[in-house]
Amino acid sequence: MPGFKGFSAFRDSVKTSGKTWTTSFRKVVSNATVAGVWCDLSYSPGNPPANFYATEPLVSATLSSTKGIDNGGPVSPDKKFFKRLVVYSASTAFQSSHLMLCDYVLYYPFIDGDSTEPQELTNSVALPRYTDGKGVRAILVSQGSYVGGAQVSITYTNQDGTAGRVSPLFTTNTSTFAATLLTGGTAAENAGPFIPLQGSDYGIRSVESVTFSSANGGICALVLVKPIVEIPIVEVTATFATPSEQANMYNEFNGNQIEDGAYLNFLCLPNGSLSAGVLQGFLTTVWG
Repeated sequence: MPGFKGFSAFRDSVKTSGKTWTTSFRKVVSNATVAGVWCDLSYSPGNPPANFYATEPLVSATLSSTKGIDNGGPVSPDKKFFKRLVVYSASTAFQSSHLMLCDYVLYYPFIDGDSTEPQELTNSVALPRYTDGKGVRAILVSQGSYVGGAQVSITYTNQDGTAGRVSPLFTTNTSTFAATLLTGGTAAENAGPFIPLQGSDYGIRSVESVTFSSANGGICALVLVKPIVEIPIVEVTATFATPSEQANMYNEFNGNQIEDGAYLNFLCLPNGSLSAGVLQGFLTTVWG
């Protein structure tokens, strides 16, 4: 199987074969956010363009890799890995925020937050990447304003192909803003960015239904993501942006593979409202 056997193979791919790619990104946050509540920066315009999960309700769909952060295109039979990520912002709202670069693998849009009946999802498209579901997690992204404070669970098929798994109940936050992750919040019962899984499960192949125990308000998309790398923004002032950098050495590559067709974008844990804030940076990938 292609990949890196050691540092010399990594060096040859970069220096000799030119199998590396660097791209820039610039996102202008279009929605208000709340400190301590995760949000989805794919919803904001810039480079790459905004993504609104606007396809057939309750039916699985995928995002085009060309609409996300450019990772260098398909390289099969080689394997591609994250090499270097630099992020910075002169917007003080990004001070002490935390970013998670993810591959957005599959989504189910326009789930009704006011319905308390189980909402059956149609899996017309299966996972196109990470097909065994290992390490794939679910987020619930608001597609408009909402009230919150409702308990939610999902029924899913886990990484072993076992259907009928049911997540523990989690309580949605009350931040009310579009692009907020309903799972994330500051109250004790909030679950963080990802929907919790049953027992010792550690991945999802598909989701079969979503159930709200009471009216949450609004609409939302259930999105299956594969985390790639995390990075904080440590220091920001109104006039100067201090870059944060995360680099990957060859012996760590197996945990940071980027598969062909990946749609890359950021989840963010902000320290306040990011509205009109600008996030910029560079991503470098390498393959061999």
